[in-house]
Amino acid sequence: MSHAKNALLLTAALLGGGFASTTFAQEAAPVSEAAQEVEQTFAATGKLVVPEELPVSVKPEQIDMTKLSGTLMWLVPGQPNPYPEDFEEMTDEQKKAWVEAFKKSPELIEYQKAMRVWQLEQQKQRPMSVAFEANGSFRFEGLKPGEYLLSASIPHPNSKTSPVAAYKDKVEVKAEVPVAELGEIPMEIYAYLVPGDMAPNFTAQHYDGTTFQLSDYRGKYVLLDFWATWCGPCIGEIPNLNAVHKAYAGEQFELISLSLDKNIELPKKFHEERPSPYVHGYLGEWNKTETTGKAYGVRGIPSLWLIGPDGKIVARDLRGKAIGEAVKKALQGEEEFF
Repeated sequence: MSHAKNALLLTAALLGGGFASTTFAQEAAPVSEAAQEVEQTFAATGKLVVPEELPVSVKPEQIDMTKLSGTLMWLVPGQPNPYPEDFEEMTDEQKKAWVEAFKKSPELIEYQKAMRVWQLEQQKQRPMSVAFEANGSFRFEGLKPGEYLLSASIPHPNSKTSPVAAYKDKVEVKAEVPVAELGEIPMEIYAYLVPGDMAPNFTAQHYDGTTFQLSDYRGKYVLLDFWATWCGPCIGEIPNLNAVHKAYAGEQFELISLSLDKNIELPKKFHEERPSPYVHGYLGEWNKTETTGKAYGVRGIPSLWLIGPDGKIVARDLRGKAIGEAVKKALQGEEEFF
């Protein structure tokens, strides 16, 4: 959703939640009218599919379409949006200036009222469970016209919390068409690696512009630190990382910090102000690099992984004192995978 980040910037300060998606210049339709039931009902058909080409870290047998489940929730129309049409084309400074000016304008009160009304009505909506055929096909009956949020996922056999495939986006049912044919809908594929799996290779950029790969460090234990300057908990781990590097850096061990910031200048400046002695690199913006989401299945940061000399994952999801303990055990050969 293109407006999500911008709207959160505004609503977090003004309303405490929500995001904008329609035009605020128009009067929001009375919610009571928008939510009225219509006598005629409609249907939607389609098929959720997985890509033919899977990431190397995802095995075909991990994707069991018979376990596909999901929900469908009607989205109340008329969600207010105060942003100008060219907001996305503005620079970050222009966006901040616009938000500050809007917070001081008379339109703020109108926006707050309209958003609260919309939010209250949306909170009344409840997702309804929907069923899928074994091949991902579906037919949802008894719908009214409008936009719906379709959420569906296939659980990962190696994880209790992460899916191996998922879909979450809007689908539309139009009053002019009795049956909305949505066609094939591709699902996103997510890895969930476990100790013993091969760590996917990647290319990152040093702050001086040169590049390196994970495979360059084959033969050593490598501690990978996925982080960003906007992540408080990531910065909170830096003293632990410095301590681990000081204790174990050498021919057998290397620590690599991989930034997921919007651009390379942000971590570069941070490192200049707070230098750390281990390897630093820029991997790419958080939601634009496939290494974290699709290859490694990272859902949140900080995310710390210990990779063995043979390129296999030794440990994952390390935090605090557990980082040093894992490195110490690995270097002493006490445990192969943990």
